[in-house]
Amino acid sequence: MLIAYVAVNVLPEKRIEFEQTVLSLQQEFCMITDCLNYNIYKGTDGNTAYFLISEWQNQEALERHFQANSFDVLQGAINNLCELPDVKFKIASLLENSQSPPTSDTGNSIMKNIIQSG
Repeated sequence: MLIAYVAVNVLPEKRIEFEQTVLSLQQEFCMITDCLNYNIYKGTDGNTAYFLISEWQNQEALERHFQANSFDVLQGAINNLCELPDVKFKIASLLENSQSPPTSDTGNSIMKNIIQSG
């Protein structure tokens, strides 16, 4: 299982538009084969921090997510509604017989390339 974690700071005047976009995409993301879970969180200490945390059965499922048209919409929302220097993306895999996944920086370059290509 893989966990993908995206943290963004949304421009204050774009919060409602960002929320509407990610909530409308959430159901589409969950329909991707082997997407186990896709949750959207809003930070409690401010109005602009958001976290997208998703669980995937395997790397192939996560790659299908990256190739989906709905991911292009998410990429556009991040490019247009967020403070780009603050985007953080991580992928973690669950260790066998462990309940706490270790984090990995391998996803940073993936997300940077996705954002920059937009």
